[in-house]
Amino acid sequence: MIKKDILIVTDILFWKMMRGNNNRISSYCNYLSLENNVDIFMLNNDEKDYSLKNCYYYDDFLSDDCENIKEEHVSALNSFIKKKLYADKKYEIVIFPYIWSDYLAKDKHDLYEYKTIVDTNDCLSKRSESFREYGVNYRRPYTLEEEKESLKGFDYIMAICDEEKLLFEEMGFSNVFTSKYFYEKPNDNLNKLGFIASNNLSSFESIKWFYKNVFKNKLDSNYYLYICGDLSKAPETRRMFLGKKNIVLYAPIFNISDFYRMVDIAINPCMFGSGLKIKNIEAISFEKPIISNKQGLQGMIEEKKYGIIEEANTVGEWLGKIKYLSNKINYGIAIYKIQGYNHKNSADKIYRELNNVIG
Repeated sequence: MIKKDILIVTDILFWKMMRGNNNRISSYCNYLSLENNVDIFMLNNDEKDYSLKNCYYYDDFLSDDCENIKEEHVSALNSFIKKKLYADKKYEIVIFPYIWSDYLAKDKHDLYEYKTIVDTNDCLSKRSESFREYGVNYRRPYTLEEEKESLKGFDYIMAICDEEKLLFEEMGFSNVFTSKYFYEKPNDNLNKLGFIASNNLSSFESIKWFYKNVFKNKLDSNYYLYICGDLSKAPETRRMFLGKKNIVLYAPIFNISDFYRMVDIAINPCMFGSGLKIKNIEAISFEKPIISNKQGLQGMIEEKKYGIIEEANTVGEWLGKIKYLSNKINYGIAIYKIQGYNHKNSADKIYRELNNVIG
């Protein structure tokens, strides 16, 4: 399968799971990223996070003096696409948010043509009508004629359900397809790192190295380190970690599944020892990503190939892998791989029509 270059233009900080539409965009972004090259062009600069992979902010590409925000968006988007063209990246699909971004789709870059898809999320004229019937003013009244005019600017209209697809078809559009809501269960906090081990010198030296060299002073306050199993009860462990900021000593663990329900990323910073590490197998079986080093990954060659386990051998690599897996987009992709694409098989059905449009 040939990968397509896809650009998703949005103003939704979709990695922050605050509302349904955030999760919707995150889900199809994760899904499309599995088989394609996906970039994000963000029309919102309220909270920039440059650690997000392939995410670009519009105000970093402003080159002209613009009188209003719409002009800024158009100017920045064209500047961005032109820059990507010079780097030999030619987008074949551009997905836009909502229909009131039609001013962006109408001004296609003059150097080439690409398919445009609008993610409607709602039939806005119908929503406005519903608000009016209830005696409430919608934040932006939208008439049927306004909506029809806006939708003309796109090659394809992506509806959120079959009922709304029918509404758009009744407006006279034949280029409508359905991309239903695919729910990815979000974690409350993607920054809980977990190390579970028996009480032995190798385990203690391993977690001591990780704490001093990686965790302490190098990860921000949103990260927590859970130390579990018999190791957490050992006197030397308690002397070193008890009362330390963002460290949780959790023992006893009566059921191994309790540990993997608590944490988001398992770690195995093995300092010495030999043989296949059971904690690697446990993490995989509970569908959790795990980061380990060369010492800890003996016997895990095939799993490394499929992205189930991440290898980190230096402090920089450890920090990079932790932040990579904490990133909401990439975390979703890792989960797909860990589950052997069983999760993806369900998504394939939801996004079948989207796949057909992309080709």
